Amino acid sequence: MSSSYTDPLRWSSNKRFELLVQAVTDYAIYMIEPDGTIASWNTGAARLKGYSQEEVIGQHFSRFFTPED
Repeated sequence: MSSSYTDPLRWSSNKRFELLVQAVTDYAIYMIEPDGTIASWNTGAARLKGYSQEEVIGQHFSRFFTPED
């Protein structure tokens, strides 16, 4: 059984998808882990939210909401 790390075709497909998502600048696309931490953050998210990947990866998504929300 091939894993995504050892199968070159799957890795290529995953890499192409990652590059596609990163190229989107008009929409914020990000992934959140089940515990609420931000796992991925595309260029559009950085542009629209004003935070770089380095600033938000690993942070909890609640940082974008005020206590009033």
